[in-house]
Amino acid sequence: MALLFRRYLLTMERSIKLIFLAVGFLALCVGYVHACTCGPRSDNGCQSDYSLRGVVLTVQNLNGRDFYEKEYLVYVERYYKEIPLRQMYVRIRSARQSSLCGVQLQIGERYVISGSVDGPRLRTNLCVYTRTWDSIPDWQKQNLYCGPGALNLPLLAPST
Repeated sequence: MALLFRRYLLTMERSIKLIFLAVGFLALCVGYVHACTCGPRSDNGCQSDYSLRGVVLTVQNLNGRDFYEKEYLVYVERYYKEIPLRQMYVRIRSARQSSLCGVQLQIGERYVISGSVDGPRLRTNLCVYTRTWDSIPDWQKQNLYCGPGALNLPLLAPST
């Protein structure tokens, strides 16, 4: 009888350890899962820090300790929302995966891109207004301008 009780206790102890191990593993997984969730979307980039139309020239994968991003070099054709330095060429960063709200821009394609200004960096993601130029209806292209200075300010030459 004592032997059966001892086996029962060992079986219960193993079961409890397995339950705690499973719960700990699930908690760890939930802590590291990220997903892209966006609020209501805008009909233009005016809700963002910047908005521009440009052509993607290059794409570069960036690896860091805490980030996996892509950096796009974009030739700017027109600014729709003013930013402090209006350059002809800008670098725009985004997460690599769409699950982290990253955008996938194609080299040679013309886009309207909006996003945030983070210090010296421009950023974009799936939650802001970023569309291929050809996919925007003509009536909506007229609503891309976000202020009086957006139309005629000259671009700055790229710094060397």
